[in-house]
Amino acid sequence: MADRTIKKENKGTRKIVNEYYKTAREEERILKEKITGEEALVFLDRLRQGEIKFKDQKEKELLENITSQVIKGLAPGEEKKNLIEKFKNLPRKKPDDIVRVEGNLIEYPIATYSRKSIKGNWTIYQDENLTRKVGSPEGPLTGFNEFQFYALLMYAQWKDGELIAKNTLSRMLKDMGLTPDGDNLTYGHKGLERLGGTIITTEKFYQAPERNHIPLNIYPFFKETHIPKKGDKNREFTFIFNDCLKLNMAVAYQITTRWKRLKGLKSPLLKRAFLYFTKCWGTKNDYKERWEQVAKKLGITNPDLYYKKKTLINTLEALKEKKEMDRYTLGKEYLETWRNPEKTLTGHQGEKEKKERAREQETDQNRRIWHVQTTLMNMGIKRNQVKRITDTHEIGYLEKMLKKAKSRNPKSPAGLFLTIIKNY
Repeated sequence: MADRTIKKENKGTRKIVNEYYKTAREEERILKEKITGEEALVFLDRLRQGEIKFKDQKEKELLENITSQVIKGLAPGEEKKNLIEKFKNLPRKKPDDIVRVEGNLIEYPIATYSRKSIKGNWTIYQDENLTRKVGSPEGPLTGFNEFQFYALLMYAQWKDGELIAKNTLSRMLKDMGLTPDGDNLTYGHKGLERLGGTIITTEKFYQAPERNHIPLNIYPFFKETHIPKKGDKNREFTFIFNDCLKLNMAVAYQITTRWKRLKGLKSPLLKRAFLYFTKCWGTKNDYKERWEQVAKKLGITNPDLYYKKKTLINTLEALKEKKEMDRYTLGKEYLETWRNPEKTLTGHQGEKEKKERAREQETDQNRRIWHVQTTLMNMGIKRNQVKRITDTHEIGYLEKMLKKAKSRNPKSPAGLFLTIIKNY
């Protein structure tokens, strides 16, 4: 009886072991199999629509593993270096107000501006010759997410051949003109997660270095991302741009503008129209295209022609009011636009932009110095001593020490401040 029990247990153990190795071999086979861009797109669509069913938890985990790698544009099982860890100690880029937007992201809509036009997780552009989808597992990009993406492009810096954006969500929200609290933080964090998984599926992705269009494929925005979770001490996010965008920007297939200028265009549609027409003008002063095609590329998706044309006119008028466009003519079929010659933005304008930026930085520096000097004199420190202090210390350091001294509520703020900076 005991022998039969042992044999039964051994048989059960062998069954479990055989099942384990069978599962392991199947998993290894699947992970080694290469998936084309078209197959990956079909797979993602079927998964989203619930057509793919899971037999058990293990199969679900396996498919989720494959899906996550498909989204990142990798063949399953392909290993990659941990770039996040490599650039962990990379300092943030110094603020310079310059935004460079890659050309493919301007040519066709990447965000959905109306709930009525949402189609699953995708923003879709389609005509006779082209179908293009932009989206993520977290849903389609909104105008708010698109603005966040522009902020990432402002933070982007080159290091060891990679294009990397590092900053904090609080800083991003402030740059966008929002307070970093409550719903803004919630929506901002969700937006970063959505951007982290965003991909483009298109039949015509322009590759600037080779000057040709690549066939149907999946193009992720980023190859790796790190988004801090609630409770993490390090609040910095890191986004490393994928090669498809990085290589185009390396050869300046992009539109360069200033953050202040982009931020001044209040609606997402207005921002997009400004970038689109700036790209279309190029070095010319005017541009002509079918107005329905323009509306479609700007993301005006309402099927009603009257509404579509009215929205386009409102957008054009707003650009004129902001002096981003000189004039336009809108006929039955074509739209022709003229750039504002005073706002021409070309590659030759770099020096002018630098000088203007330097003037602004100098003005801001002088304002900060004046504020510190005034505060110190109000505390009772003599004028000559105040001047020596501001001449021999970084203004940022003095501001920090002033704040530290005030936070202690001392009887003699001036005495404590001078003690802290140690030289006086």
